[in-house]
Formats: sequence, structure tokens, C-alpha cells
Amino acid sequence: MRIIALDQRMNYYYADSQNKAVGPVTLESLQALIQQGVLKGDPMVIPEGGSDWRRLSTCNLTGLGSGPGAAAAPGGGTPPDAEPNQVALAAEKAVGAFKNALAAFKILALNPVAGLTSAFESLGPGHAVGVGITYGLMFSLSLLLAFYREPGMFLGEPPAGFSNFIKYLLLALVPFASLCVANVAARMIFCGKSSFSNDCFVAGAALLPWGVIVLLASVFRPTESYNLVAISIVFAICLSILMLFYGLTRVCKISEKAAALAEPCIIILAAFMWKVISQAMLK
Repeated sequence: MRIIALDQRMNYYYADSQNKAVGPVTLESLQALIQQGVLKGDPMVIPEGGSDWRRLSTCNLTGLGSGPGAAAAPGGGTPPDAEPNQVALAAEKAVGAFKNALAAFKILALNPVAGLTSAFESLGPGHAVGVGITYGLMFSLSLLLAFYREPGMFLGEPPAGFSNFIKYLLLALVPFASLCVANVAARMIFCGKSSFSNDCFVAGAALLPWGVIVLLASVFRPTESYNLVAISIVFAICLSILMLFYGLTRVCKISEKAAALAEPCIIILAAFMWKVISQAMLK
């Protein structure tokens, strides 16, 4: 992402909390509004006489001190008052989350266990929750594909009809949601010093090995390669357990002693929730 340096000789308009253009103000005044907390989040700004609105986080304010502009975030080009801005903003966030997920995946692919810490720290809590959700959605889509490609493994018969598609889509989301809930419960019970973003990131990352295995099995359908399937399952189990334990201790800040008890509780709770919800939905 390209960072734009703001010109101190120019005045700027900014979008207020009602998404209305306010100004023009000097760059020093803009920085003062940030430091005073008047401007919160990541508002859009535009130079006086300009035509390109940009996210403040894509602008370099380092010359004037620290502020939200020092952090990187997806850029924008839609005026605040334009109606399509909300759709464009949602699309920006989705694209940004995917790019962050890809960057974190490159770290985890080379070092799937110890790389959790560096991947989380490179993202920060704000972006880590989006990456965790992205990984969870990727796993869910892989599982949904498996429902259709190999129904005998899960359902007994291929799901048919739009209503069943929605049902099985929701069912495919259950493992990630269950693991998130179990992680939150474990962190609260065992006094982990972190937040939901940490729990969500660890849950999504721990499902990555399973997502890859399920996706490959769905695409290539190695139904006759039982040895390969068995090896892949054992690999996914071992790697997920290691990633979950490391994530609990290093990302969610649970002690190793507590994590040794928390991890099996998380797996049992998530499996129980999956069983109960899936049985209820498949009736």
C-alpha cells in the first residue's frame, strides 16, 4: 500500500462522525483534532481543491507527531457523502483482511507453530481478528465443498436445494464458531491476558491445517488412497494441536500449566458443540 505525504502548506477537509465534510483546516489543526480525540477511527481527508478522498491512515503524519496516520490501512477514493461509500468501505475491509491473511499465511507456511507469534504481532489486534475470521471462513468453505463432493463422509447423501445449501453453509461455520467460543471460555477461566482478537486469530490459525487437508481431499478426491488420507489426517491433528497450544500460551497469554488443561477442554467443548448443533440442524 502506498503512503501519501500530506503537504503542510495546504488546507484539508475531513469527514466528521456524521460522514459530512468539514473544513478547510490546516494540517496542524488536523493533527490537533486527532490528538484531542475529536477525530476518531480512520476518517477520510481531502486537500482543498482536490478530488481524491483518502483514508487518514494512508497519509504520512510522522512529521507532525504520532497519530492514526502512522498506521497502514486500506486506502479509499470515495467522498464521504457518496451513498456507495459504505459498500466500498466493506469491500476495502474484505480485501484488506484477505491481503493480511495471505501475508500471515506466508509466515505460518514456513513456521506454522512458532510463527503464530510473529504473524500476530505483525498484524496487531485490529487486523488479527479479521485474519482469524478469514481463516475460519476459508475452512468453512472447504468443509462446504466437502459436503457436496464427498457427502458420504459427513451427510450420507448430497444436499439438494437452496434451503439445504444455507443449512449446510451454516453447519460448515460451526467448527470455527465453536472453537472461538471455547477459546474465549478457556481464556476467561484460566485468566489469559488477551482479548477476543487473540482468541479468534488462534482459532482460525489452528484450523488452517484441517482446511488445507479438507480442500485438497475435496478437489482431488483420493477415495482409494486410504494410506494418504490417514497420513494427512494424522498430520493435521498433530499440527493443529501444536498450533493451538502455542497460540494459547504465546498469543492468548495463558500459562503453560493452565494451557495443558485448557487445550483438551477446548477440543472437547468444540467437538461437543459441533455434535449438538449438527444433530439439531440435520434432523
